[in-house]
Amino acid sequence: MKRLCVFGDSITKGVILSDSGRYHILKDNCVSLLCEGKGLDCDNFSKMGCTVEKGGEIFYRHEKEVERSHAVLFEFGGNDSDFNWKEISRSPERSHTPNTILSEYVWRYKELIVSCIKKGTVPLVMNLPPVDAERYFDKISKGLNKDNILSWLGGSASFIYRWHEIYNQALSSVCQDTGAKMVDIRSPFLSLRDYREYLCSDGIHPNEKGHLLIKETLDTQLS
Repeated sequence: MKRLCVFGDSITKGVILSDSGRYHILKDNCVSLLCEGKGLDCDNFSKMGCTVEKGGEIFYRHEKEVERSHAVLFEFGGNDSDFNWKEISRSPERSHTPNTILSEYVWRYKELIVSCIKKGTVPLVMNLPPVDAERYFDKISKGLNKDNILSWLGGSASFIYRWHEIYNQALSSVCQDTGAKMVDIRSPFLSLRDYREYLCSDGIHPNEKGHLLIKETLDTQLS
């Protein structure tokens, strides 16, 4: 593999939350460290807040870059599985859907992978690092009605972890059905005594230690 193309969200973009509470891009993030270590040319088109639908739009705008790449790394799911917490806070008695419903998430991901294969490049699918549900709940409910959100969650923030896990599990069937290679970064996090030490204070973005762990995992699984 000489050239890598990356399409994902803030994780592959390298976005972390600083101690001051501001998001910024970590220079030595998992993708930049991987490409530097392996001597790869890299086109990283990841974007903060990206869903698989938005990622697809970016993908098709960069077909030439995809075609000249030996492999394409995809990383979507965190934003797809997320909800409009402001609306939930306002109307917890209503039914609310995620940014991307699960069935759409699956078919859009498969569509991207098939397009990648048709262009003669190798599709790689990175699964999702785990979230710290309690810290993420604190983050998303800041300035909103926490009691209303907690009520909608069924009385426990643990629903956030379980829901996020559903989208992560869906990636296994996506890869099985399309023949794409799964890059498992989730297991290394979960095997730690406390993976929360590898996440930012928002409970969802890997911190510097987390990016190093992802890089080491990518390095091993893509060797």
